[in-house]
Amino acid sequence: MRITVPVPVLAMVSLFCLAAPVAAQDVPVEIAGGYAFVRFQDQDGVPFENVPAGWFASSAVEISDWLAIAGEVSGHYKKEEAFGFESDLDTYTFLGGVRYYRRLARLTPFGQFLVGGAWSKGEVRALRFMERGTDFAIQPGGGVDVRLTNRLSARAAAHWLRIMPADDREDTDAFRLDAGIVIRFGST
Repeated sequence: MRITVPVPVLAMVSLFCLAAPVAAQDVPVEIAGGYAFVRFQDQDGVPFENVPAGWFASSAVEISDWLAIAGEVSGHYKKEEAFGFESDLDTYTFLGGVRYYRRLARLTPFGQFLVGGAWSKGEVRALRFMERGTDFAIQPGGGVDVRLTNRLSARAAAHWLRIMPADDREDTDAFRLDAGIVIRFGST
């Protein structure tokens, strides 16, 4: 019997496992997760694909009063039907980089630049057609955390994602909106 664990569950467990040892040393660490909406665009900038089913999970380790090392994974899913055929499009990103932030009374605005990979799979089951691959990706963006308690915040963020295939396919741009919860560990 084969047991399958959903990717969001694996992502969140991984982030908790990585954050726990660092937080135990009283280093400020945060984990965040929530909903992500993506709008993919072609090279001409004409919107062509809304992907409303998505999630994100991120973590950050503060290295100064204004800079953190950040990591993020996300997943985006879309099912469509055209000409009687059902198709699936799944995209996952695995990114890491730096985050600049400024703690204010109740708000923490931030900007970040992440690089890594984007794994995509497109499938038309009835035709037994599937294409998948991993491509280089960059994701600059930013947002704001609104403090709810000493350790809990709400997050709203916007990002621009560029996926750059190594072969002759065109680059893909995407605009992503996030809404989620942030949990802080360690000294605050």
